[in-house]
Amino acid sequence: MVKINGGGVKPHRLYIFLICVGVLTDLLMAATFCYADINSLTAWSLNFWDLLFKGRLDEFYQYAALNVRCSAHANCAGNYLWLLPLCIWNFPLWVVHCLTGILSVQNFFSILWSKIFLMVMQYITAYFSAKICYMLTRDKERAVCAVILMLLSPEILMSTGYAGQDEIVYICFFILALYCYFMGYWKRCYLLMLCSVTCCPIMLIPVLVLLFLKEKNLYKLALEGILLVIPLVLFEILYRNDGIYQVVKEDNGFAGIIESMLLTSKVTFGSNTVSLGGMLLCVIYFICYMIKQEENDEYKKKVIYLLAIVFGAVSFLMSNRFYRLFLYVPFLVMLIMISAQDLRMNLLLFTVVTYGRTYYSLRAEYPQNMNTLYVMKNSWITKLCNLVGSDTYEDHICLWTRFHDMSTVYHMVIATCVFAAMLLLLIINYPKYKYNHEIAIPSKLILAVCAMCMPIVLAAFYILLLS
Repeated sequence: MVKINGGGVKPHRLYIFLICVGVLTDLLMAATFCYADINSLTAWSLNFWDLLFKGRLDEFYQYAALNVRCSAHANCAGNYLWLLPLCIWNFPLWVVHCLTGILSVQNFFSILWSKIFLMVMQYITAYFSAKICYMLTRDKERAVCAVILMLLSPEILMSTGYAGQDEIVYICFFILALYCYFMGYWKRCYLLMLCSVTCCPIMLIPVLVLLFLKEKNLYKLALEGILLVIPLVLFEILYRNDGIYQVVKEDNGFAGIIESMLLTSKVTFGSNTVSLGGMLLCVIYFICYMIKQEENDEYKKKVIYLLAIVFGAVSFLMSNRFYRLFLYVPFLVMLIMISAQDLRMNLLLFTVVTYGRTYYSLRAEYPQNMNTLYVMKNSWITKLCNLVGSDTYEDHICLWTRFHDMSTVYHMVIATCVFAAMLLLLIINYPKYKYNHEIAIPSKLILAVCAMCMPIVLAAFYILLLS
């Protein structure tokens, strides 16, 4: 346990060790992998500055089609508003490229610089999640545990460190908005929600939770909802005549993703079809509208519980890529850390959910992942491979192929266990639920097992790569 002496706190050495492992794992993954998408994100973010200073942003998609920076994709999928945070981060990189005459982003420094941005967003998310936990519990040990789970979440690491995706950006904006909401900074909260929705329209679903909780005047509620999508609407108007944009936006269309999510949970009654996910969201919104806004901690715990349900529904029902799996993780982490229930049971169930879901998805749905195909070329790791005489990264070998194929029944068993563990977590952590059972396994042991699995997987990948 954390020892409190006077006003100071001496962190347990295990926590310090796990945080260091988390940072090291993140850095190693960022410097090892170059998934195709991060290559394209980097190229498009530099294209933005090329065109901005020439006053030609209206030609963004035509310029992207020229592919002067060697993007891995033919064009940018959807509007480029979601790229703006990375564009700002990559401005120094653009300056370096201009001064040195570099065009291609297919180099170690360019990719690593972009992935460091994702790491920064991950750390900001972890920090403010921990601040929210401490705000509601006054327990520094639980706040530190929240940081550890966020740094070493396999789903987050696969998204940021391996695939280099932007999901962490809009989740970070939303966590910041939630913190501001709890602190009573509504204008800042609204601005951050606007940023989150602009980066990803799917975030309208959880953002509406905060709007229904805050605003009870239907006219103001409608106005605030409309204002949240103004940047997206203006973008559509400005690029309505851009033929390339009208084609590529269908590759990542918001409406299609929402429709897929709702139809995933449909149930047929005679001639009628009902979406369970849609019904669940409607019920949640109604509950939020009926709840009276208060300033006490119990109210804030209810808010986190409702968000955990909403993000769980979005994440589990949405047509996911493997890098979108983690959307629920920060909110489930906060829920189990602010809960009055047994931390050991919560950690055990959380471990089952996050690792069962990661393993099932990567092994069954995306078996090409953790593939040597995505090792960063001309980097430290490929030089090390050349030094030891390994050419595995050129043969495109996947870590998972070293295991025997699982049967369909085994897949179903894992999926069932994950769903049951998630449902049980939501049941026992309901704010008014009294759960009296405890398990004998020490909480630090469960935390260590949960945290160390992804570093062990990465170590196994290195063994495969260098063998």
